[in-house]
Amino acid sequence: MCRILTLDLLRHGETQGGAIYRGRTDSPLTPLGECQMKDALSLHMSREQWQAVYSSPLQRCLQVADEYCQTESIPLHLDDRLQELDFGDWDGLTLAQVWEKYPDQSDAFWRDPASNPPPGGESTDALQRRLRLLLEELYVSESTSLLLITHGGVIRALIAMALELPSSHWSRLELGHGSVSRLRIGLDKQQRLEWISVVFVNQQVFK
Repeated sequence: MCRILTLDLLRHGETQGGAIYRGRTDSPLTPLGECQMKDALSLHMSREQWQAVYSSPLQRCLQVADEYCQTESIPLHLDDRLQELDFGDWDGLTLAQVWEKYPDQSDAFWRDPASNPPPGGESTDALQRRLRLLLEELYVSESTSLLLITHGGVIRALIAMALELPSSHWSRLELGHGSVSRLRIGLDKQQRLEWISVVFVNQQVFK
């Protein structure tokens, strides 16, 4: 008989630096981005009882995660596997810059990301493999409800695992800054991932 774990997925808020390929580039939040996350937490903390928070170590996630966990006395765990997709040579560049410098590779990436990762970057398959391992390890904690503070690409990858969406369709999932999505996962007695279901996607306080 499998046990059920509820995962709330909070995307970080708006960041400084504009629209870039922001994978491992460690951009700070804007004041609005900080408000987006804090308002989302205020809304959901009144409804949920999270046993712990797991966060990407990048500051656009960690900044609010650390403050929230200290205030609420909730355990905080940093996990590199919650980092955004590594865009390699494109990381930190604008979409226009990448299109100008790498037109063929950029087009191929958006058409079929799984087969055409950014040069020097990470494949979407590798992203999902590290996330699958993380989900299986979270079961060991014996928690029933956890909050994951992470990135748009990570949340899309997790939802895609549940819906069996190819990576070419991930961009169809709208995820606003500071939005919350929810998954439920079931694992068997051998701690193997049995199923994932999507409860809701892109719930926002700020529109």
